[in-house]
Amino acid sequence: MTVHVAVGVIVNSAGEVLLAKRPEHVHQGGLWEFPGGKVEGDETVKQALARELAEELAILVKSCQPMICIQHHYGDKSVLLDVWKISGYEGTPIGNEGQVVRWVAKEQLPSYSFPAANAPIVAAVRLPDRLIITPDTFTLKQLSSVIESSATEHGISVLQLRAPTLNRSDYLALFDKVSPLCRAADVCLIANTSPAIFADIQCQGLHLNSQQLDLVQERPVARDKWLSASCHSVEQIEKATVIGADFALLSPILPTLSHPEASTLGWDRFQQWVRPAKIPVYALGGLSAKDIVKSQALGGQGVAAISAFWGSPQP
Repeated sequence: MTVHVAVGVIVNSAGEVLLAKRPEHVHQGGLWEFPGGKVEGDETVKQALARELAEELAILVKSCQPMICIQHHYGDKSVLLDVWKISGYEGTPIGNEGQVVRWVAKEQLPSYSFPAANAPIVAAVRLPDRLIITPDTFTLKQLSSVIESSATEHGISVLQLRAPTLNRSDYLALFDKVSPLCRAADVCLIANTSPAIFADIQCQGLHLNSQQLDLVQERPVARDKWLSASCHSVEQIEKATVIGADFALLSPILPTLSHPEASTLGWDRFQQWVRPAKIPVYALGGLSAKDIVKSQALGGQGVAAISAFWGSPQP
């Protein structure tokens, strides 16, 4: 039997997330969690979420959107976590049932102990709704301009450094130039390279292309680093999950300027593959910021893109 649970991710004006501590005597007691509760047989998820948050936190939910859906099997029970982002509510959250509640900065979430099923939720909360990828060719001057304008113009805080034509030494040289630019702009830099090259750099995350994903059998980086993977099938999403990837990029969703004739997945298949996924998944391929809402409505984390966030045309 699977217990269906409605979960609310509540963020305050300071960008902090509300956590609640489970009582010691219950299942997974003593661990922190995102507030919510069981969906009763006659309720929709939204109704259950509103009821639970009113009971637990004394707040009135005014608006919310689906965020991620996670199914997890413990040794003694199975849970389906239906996670929604609370975008509007009335009242001041309190531990209305005697539970400890705490506002926590997103970057501090990994230091808290959660039930195992909450790990993908923590990743989804920490990740933005958009991710920029470097094109095949670019100049350092162009990249510097894009990084400097990313936060202000596009709200982008994560950049994937993709340079498929470069050899090892040239990629390392490029990384040494790009890394300080990202630090200065407070942009998280993820290296699209091999695990062997990644071991020689100080970077916040590693991205595996689909070929590398097929070859690895376990997580190739430490847990304090991001790990993402390119996926083109439901099997690859499952493989990314098995090796412990934090999130995936699924493509191509729509035709792209660089490959207009390539076979695409479309939004229907995106939804079919992403809804049961146990990690956050970005939509990639022919998309822009205007597609973020659609991606999220279908179960995605948001949108990853090259040209849409790059600004000026590729050289």
